[in-house]
Amino acid sequence: MNRRHRVPLQMAAGLLALLAFGRVAGAQQIGFTVSPLLLELEGAPGSTARFEITVANESGSRPGNFTVSVAPVLQDLSGNYRVDPTGKSDRSAAEWIRVSPDRFSLEPGKGQIIAGELTFPRRFRGGAYAAVLVTLQPDEGGPQDAARQVLRNEVAVIVEAVAMTPGVRPDIHLERFSVLSAAQKGLEQYARQFGSQALIFIGDLVNEGTVHGFAAGSISLWDEAGRKIKQIPLGAGRGAILPGATVRMASILPNGLPPGHYSLQAVVNYGGPRPAILRQKFTVGSELLQASQSGRGVRLAVEPDDVTFDLLPGASRYASVRIRNLDKVPLAVSARVLPLVYDAGGNPNTEPVATQDPAAQWVELRPDTVTIEPGQVRSIQVGVRTPKDASQGGHYAQVLVTARPAREPGQDAGETQINVPLHAMLGKDLKAAGELAPLKVEPSPDGRFWLVSSVFRNTGQIHLTPSAQVIVELKTLPETAPGTEYVGDPIWVESTRLTLPPVTTPVLPGGERNLGALLEIPSQPGEYRIRAVVRYPGGQALAQEAMMRVRQTTASKQPAAQGR
Repeated sequence: MNRRHRVPLQMAAGLLALLAFGRVAGAQQIGFTVSPLLLELEGAPGSTARFEITVANESGSRPGNFTVSVAPVLQDLSGNYRVDPTGKSDRSAAEWIRVSPDRFSLEPGKGQIIAGELTFPRRFRGGAYAAVLVTLQPDEGGPQDAARQVLRNEVAVIVEAVAMTPGVRPDIHLERFSVLSAAQKGLEQYARQFGSQALIFIGDLVNEGTVHGFAAGSISLWDEAGRKIKQIPLGAGRGAILPGATVRMASILPNGLPPGHYSLQAVVNYGGPRPAILRQKFTVGSELLQASQSGRGVRLAVEPDDVTFDLLPGASRYASVRIRNLDKVPLAVSARVLPLVYDAGGNPNTEPVATQDPAAQWVELRPDTVTIEPGQVRSIQVGVRTPKDASQGGHYAQVLVTARPAREPGQDAGETQINVPLHAMLGKDLKAAGELAPLKVEPSPDGRFWLVSSVFRNTGQIHLTPSAQVIVELKTLPETAPGTEYVGDPIWVESTRLTLPPVTTPVLPGGERNLGALLEIPSQPGEYRIRAVVRYPGGQALAQEAMMRVRQTTASKQPAAQGR
């Protein structure tokens, strides 16, 4: 099964349909469906991934002539995929794809399967992208001496192909963040919809990694007194960002804010080891927000991704965090220690939080402020002094590094933040243990999918990185002779096995992690057993299951599911 990067729900054999309509003067509607609209392919360099696309003529009386072609794609600022007219992208998969047939005709009510394959070059690493274009050829109707309208419909099936090797990952950062007022010139559409008091928050995200990532963010707002007054989501939709692309995410605060000075923190989680964070100040007033207030994010690299200490009671341990200035201007860098807590989605905190783990109090940074010239590398020493009476187990904190231009004072100087998790292990043979909550399976609103969910809880002494599979099995009974009845155990035949992507952040002791999958409901009626199996290093496999029945509806001939 294909793996979607860093998102909690996985789609197994999902069919997405788009109905494209056109109208010819004096003629009836012609429509066709194409599914799926998104192909997520994975493989090793040099391997071949195969796929199928289904095209159906939904017209009641009109035939259609179709062509199939492959084109490179790019991503615009809104995050939409567009056919690349230049074809110069170094991450185009168009030349690697072969489809058959590339031309066909469909009578009304008939369908066609397009078989395709993508072969990864042996030396390629990371993500590559293309579109398979299914085009209904122009149909000219009406008498020759009458004005004729040309019908042309085209559907793009997006291909996201990833050659999986170690080190392939997205690297997304906030390049710039802007606060605008709906009262500004050029934003009249927002003022008409929300009122002139509305505020618009816009973040430009850049992916400098080797594969696409899925970004979802939030904005926290503080007043001048340092009180946190709001938290709102940033962006919406699928949130995919291709390598090399810049995508704009936005949120609107319809009621605005009262006049005053504020600060914001934009946090974007994209599946990497740590989120992209940017802080900046802005002012709301009758005249002060008539122009956009922007803060550019500075570029720096912080290594390592995390730091692990082996502790002894009463002893000290040391490590270094290296910071490289990738920007064009000197950077003022500061660092502080915070507790480390991950939410159920695997995202770390970016503000102080209450926790029973005292590890943050054991950490000292030297120095905690540095100025780094362009291209220069500076180190911050991280020291951990363990109390003699410290409890055995894993203890956790983080170093939050904040950087801003050292010589760009003013509101247009935003702050970039990067966190470095600290894992401090005290004791030997630490216990790894976990629990898996009962499995929930619910049909999707459109009745085509099962939404499978559970929660993994770490009940041990050390952080864990669980892996999970979802298995669907059909209940079958052996054939028996006429007049006899089988009374033994049923035979369960596997129909689907889906491996969820590995977690990118660990589950800390006492923490929880949401697990979920999206499975297409099988077409074959019968009784199904759905099992979720979770494994983690040093522990026993955990399993939960649920029973679902698929029945055939007489009206639609589509499967209908119900739980048991």
